[in-house]
Amino acid sequence: MASRQPNQYRPTPPLETIKDKLIKYWGWGRGDQQIAELLEKDYNTEVYGMSAKSVQRARKVLGLKGTRQQKHTEASIAPHVREIKKRFPVKGVEGMRKTLFAEMKVRAPRSLISQHLHHIEPDAITQRKSKKFKRAIFYAAGVNHVWAMDQHDKWGKYGLWLHNGIEPFSGMNLWLKVWWTNRNPRLIAKYYLEATRKLIEEENLAAIPMITQSDPGTENFGVANLQTIIRHKLDPSLEGTIQHKWKRSKMNIKSEGNWSVIRREFSVGFENLFEWGVQEGLYNVDNPLHSLVFRWVFIPYIQAELDSYAHTRNTTAPRRQRHKIIPQGVPEMIQTRPDVFGCKDFKIIYPEDWIGELEQQFADPTHEVFQLTPPLFHERAAKAYLSLDSPIVNYDTAWGVYRGIVQIFERSEPNAQFVELVNGTEEQRERVNDDKIDLIPSVQKGLDRLGKWVPGGDWIPEVAHEDTDEEDDNEGILYADFTSEEED
Repeated sequence: MASRQPNQYRPTPPLETIKDKLIKYWGWGRGDQQIAELLEKDYNTEVYGMSAKSVQRARKVLGLKGTRQQKHTEASIAPHVREIKKRFPVKGVEGMRKTLFAEMKVRAPRSLISQHLHHIEPDAITQRKSKKFKRAIFYAAGVNHVWAMDQHDKWGKYGLWLHNGIEPFSGMNLWLKVWWTNRNPRLIAKYYLEATRKLIEEENLAAIPMITQSDPGTENFGVANLQTIIRHKLDPSLEGTIQHKWKRSKMNIKSEGNWSVIRREFSVGFENLFEWGVQEGLYNVDNPLHSLVFRWVFIPYIQAELDSYAHTRNTTAPRRQRHKIIPQGVPEMIQTRPDVFGCKDFKIIYPEDWIGELEQQFADPTHEVFQLTPPLFHERAAKAYLSLDSPIVNYDTAWGVYRGIVQIFERSEPNAQFVELVNGTEEQRERVNDDKIDLIPSVQKGLDRLGKWVPGGDWIPEVAHEDTDEEDDNEGILYADFTSEEED
């Protein structure tokens, strides 16, 4: 009788050591076999091993059910769809499928969602199918070749200002922020430094792209300086070069294109919400008390919604485009695992302990731009909120919370110091917007070659460069290899 052979398979790694990565890869919509392959970089393969079957068992323990296992019907997804439609009224079939999973972990067949939307909004389905979009050309050599950034002012009439940073090769949203200004360079510099912290998982390290890109607005001066200074410190041979690309109006293609998507997918429902408050007479942006309460209530709430939206965009694959030659898939997966797609990562690692000094110079945490509201107002608003029993702020309750706090302030005994603070709201915003950062010489040189600043916020080419093209405008300035252009 043959002797019993030892188990030929290696044991699976302890679930606690791979749980977070397994959940992340499952969140990317990967199948069990793909998850098993991705996990090989997260444990010692000489000691442990995982197959699709062992991933399936681990998912069962973690309660990560697939589409078939969740067994959804029209009736079961209807309440979730209704909730999402309040905030995102123009969301289509594919967008709804992604949001259901990203926000509620509901995995439903695309055919079921399509059937349900055809039942509840047949006209909207037809309208969405007729949309046509302008195509543009963009070139990037790999992940973190370039980071593009841009501001968005369409919500300025409500006192809200947006800013976005994107890694174009993967399509990853590095930040998507709302605040009471987007014109202060220290604020944008902070967004950039936070993104460099998150780019790499290793402790005590941060990472930057090969080059950054923006329009020539003064709010981007801090980022242009930071990117160039860090690269110069890491490689002294770059001294005198600029590591930031200035792009004229309508030429910052990926950032402007990303805003177009956000406007279409995200903005409509929230603009409806803001406009309702205005039309009902609850909110007057020119009333300083209204403005501060609106900031205090709505900015944290809208930021949470933007974070959720960015997470959905980053962890789900966009529709495939036959014209694209770069890898297509889940942006976060392309960004963090470029090896899977056979592409190069151009990120440049630097010591995280540099950030403290750089922050003090370009994004001082004590600067008033980082205060949601002045400290005295925050203290009183927090007390008013507590007196309302600290209700959850969401799409349905935000205006009720806002109105409750406004009424408490209006009924309270006037205080000269507080009244002076509230009445100085617009003056504070103007002071923060007028705060400027000087460019270091090499970055200033690149900007001088692009054009000059004209009062009113526009940039025009210098007369000496009127007849030169885009490439000639940047002659003598060293950049990473990057170009972009728009089709007619």
